[in-house]
Parts: sequence; C-alpha cells; structure tokens
Amino acid sequence: MKDIMFILTSCSKEETRHIAFSDCVDSINKSFSKEIIHNNFYVFDNNSLIQETKEIIKKNFNDQNIHFANENVGLWSAVYNFINSKKSQKFKYILSIESDWTFYDVHKLNEIVSMFEKKNNVSCCRLKEFDVDNLKKFSKQTNPGYRSSVTLRNIVTGKDIEFKKLDDFENIYRTNFHAVLPCLYKKDCLKTVLDHLAKINGFTELDFMQTFENLVAEDVCLVQGGIFYEDPRDKGYLTGSWSQQSELQSVNYF
Repeated sequence: MKDIMFILTSCSKEETRHIAFSDCVDSINKSFSKEIIHNNFYVFDNNSLIQETKEIIKKNFNDQNIHFANENVGLWSAVYNFINSKKSQKFKYILSIESDWTFYDVHKLNEIVSMFEKKNNVSCCRLKEFDVDNLKKFSKQTNPGYRSSVTLRNIVTGKDIEFKKLDDFENIYRTNFHAVLPCLYKKDCLKTVLDHLAKINGFTELDFMQTFENLVAEDVCLVQGGIFYEDPRDKGYLTGSWSQQSELQSVNYF
C-alpha cells in the first residue's frame, strides 16, 4: 500500500457535505494505519465554506500533504494538480477518494497492487461495492434504489458486462466495464487520460470514459466485494447524483 497516493478531495458548501466529509475521515481513520494516513494521504480542499471541514483536515492529515484552494477548481483539477506535482513522483498508483465514501476491507488494495506488479496489461481496478455472484442486487434495472447499483453495460461500447476471475488472485476479476475515476490506477495510465482531457474546456465524466477507452490499451479489473460504498440518500447528504438541481444550485455545488 506504500506505493499508492491517496487523493482526498473536499468541498463543504453546506452542512450535509461537512457531515459526509467528517464521516469519511472517521472511516479512513478506522480502516488505514496511521503511517499510511501520514505518508500517503493528500487532501485538496476546494474552498470549503464550512470552517469545521478545514479543521478536520488539519487535525487528521499531514500538513505537508494538504492544499487549501482559494476557489473551487473541481474534482478533476484537484486530482490532476496532485498527479502533476513533485509529491506524486514517489508513487506508482493513484486512488482518488470522494468525500462521502465509507471504507471497508481495504486490505484488498495490497492484492490489487500485487496483481498490477504481475500483470502488465491491466490499467486500473474498480473498487466500489460490487458482487459478481449477485448481479441482481447491483443492477440498476432490477434494483435501482440500491446505494451501489450500476448499469451492467459498458457505457462507451454498449456491450453487456462480462467477468473472468484472474488466476492466483482470490478477489480480482478482469472485466469489460468502462473505467471510472473511483478506481485504483496505475499512475501513468491515469495521467495519459487526464493530460489529454486537460486540453478540453469543460469535459464530462462520459468524456473521461470515452477517452480512457480510446487511449488506454490495458484492461480494466474489479475487486470482488469492493472496498467502499456511498450512501448519500439514506443519510440525507447533498449529492450531485441524487439531489435536485435547485438544491445544488442554491449552494453553488458545482
């Protein structure tokens, strides 16, 4: 795990986002060693308006690994900022963390790193809660209200999702799922995509998926069971995925 750069992005514009971030940090402290948190976690705060968010950052993370922005530059720019910094040079892998995640089973990250070191033709590994043996639970078609439901189709190619277990790895499957930012990435693969997207004004998550599909030849994997979930609706968090546009605009969420 020492070769992973964890990039945590915060932007507490209102109270529920602060609560989400506080819960996320609690989860990090419960799941990761103090050494990893001190040496491997980097925090980019996108000009949070809730002062307590900044206090939590100062209290829980290494001062040398924190950046407080004077304006909200967005998630993608925050991640790109750290990837292009000298601080990233000692790391081989990147994990971008969003501020409403709850972690579990993070020991699986060591298995993924081991897989990366043995498999040159893999670019990234999807980490969100998922069970290849219970697709109905995680399908947006059969269980749309579940916190981790997904479309069981590659958004870029339109092909149905397939899985093939990797030999010698207990929890890792090769898949034709599209890449998403919440993956553990080989740094060079992620940087290739973000370097290209940096030339585009106002790119979207779909642009990221399509660019990754076009530029990165290496395969995508997923870890069985995942290592995190998001549960914003049940906890009442404001979220770009579920909240009303009027709510988001009222606090300048974007």
